[in-house]
Amino acid sequence: MKILLVNKYWYARGGAERVVFLTKRVLEDAGHTVEVFGMKQEKNTLENEYFIDTIDYATDSWMARVMYGIKSVYNVDAKKRFAKLVDDFAPDVIHFHNIYHQLSYSLLDVVRAKNIPSVMTLHDYKMLSPNYTLFHHNTIDTSMLGGKYYRCLLHNAMGSWIRSFFAMCEAYLRSWKKWSIVVDWYIAPSACMKTLCKKSGIPMDNIQVVQNPIEEDTVSLPGNTVVYVGRLAKEKGVLTLLGAAQHTPHISYKIVGDGPEKSLLEQYCITHHIKNVEFCGWLEGETLDQAITAAKFVVVPSEWYENCPYSVLEVMAKGKVVIASAIGGIPELLPKACLFEPGDVDGLAQIIQQWYTAPLSLLVHNGAVLQNKVRSEMSVAVYSKKLQEIYTTITTRIV
Repeated sequence: MKILLVNKYWYARGGAERVVFLTKRVLEDAGHTVEVFGMKQEKNTLENEYFIDTIDYATDSWMARVMYGIKSVYNVDAKKRFAKLVDDFAPDVIHFHNIYHQLSYSLLDVVRAKNIPSVMTLHDYKMLSPNYTLFHHNTIDTSMLGGKYYRCLLHNAMGSWIRSFFAMCEAYLRSWKKWSIVVDWYIAPSACMKTLCKKSGIPMDNIQVVQNPIEEDTVSLPGNTVVYVGRLAKEKGVLTLLGAAQHTPHISYKIVGDGPEKSLLEQYCITHHIKNVEFCGWLEGETLDQAITAAKFVVVPSEWYENCPYSVLEVMAKGKVVIASAIGGIPELLPKACLFEPGDVDGLAQIIQQWYTAPLSLLVHNGAVLQNKVRSEMSVAVYSKKLQEIYTTITTRIV
């Protein structure tokens, strides 16, 4: 088959891009011809002449922000370039990933006009809500699901009145144009996502749970530190982890990552005299791998609806225990003994203490169980098989 993969970024930016690049690889390994579409970026490792010009929402120009806001609702240029690529490449299947804001859902008008089978992987909640994280002002907000998009502007859910206004407009246009029924098949990386899709009115017959793929990794024995790896933002719950660290001063913690809350978190440690936490900054590649390998276990204290996070999958693939919040798709990955209620400092401190003092044999055994789970359910081979079955289903479906 000829497969067109569509994602706004084409560099190693986050979990969505990891899935996109793995998807491209497994399809090519299976003998399919793959073309890509996205936005030009200096960091891109893949580009072609059809890519749209860079759109940077971080600009200081008020006029530019307004123009980009309009494009986030309906990007005419992206639609034209995409249509030209579709005509030239003639794909059998178009597989969408993250297209909102920069590319926009205007691309779905091309799919509708040309009647090409399409799939969309739901990496976050943008197809369901103006706020793609369902998280703002330190709390989860599902009130916009099902069409109450005005709440995005009412509550300034995007943290900026301009951004909230355009996100609301985009959601109402998406609903009016019925873009959700243009896509033939949705991939939900978690059952949690599928449940929220139901609340949003997306037909359940066209949604399949396919967890994110993870490559096999070598087993590493438990070390001595407790590690967090991820973005330093409010929804990630790092402040809850620091509270737990304060209650367990005999345990050493490493915070790996960067983000908007870094200074606040560092100041919190100074103010509360927390001396058992080390901020390691942004790590990648071998250095990041070494940090995870040296961990006794890893903590993922998220306070938003994580979908199928690689922060959990990567550690499971190494055969290590993961302690995480019982929220979003995380409980689908981990046993109850590894879960705590999001935001519960005392509960997190207690479960950290339990696992830190657990016998080495128990840590190794539970790590092996988690590793076997990703091998049997989330391997690249399993993902490839499910993906190709979906493509076959939508291309042979009688219209």
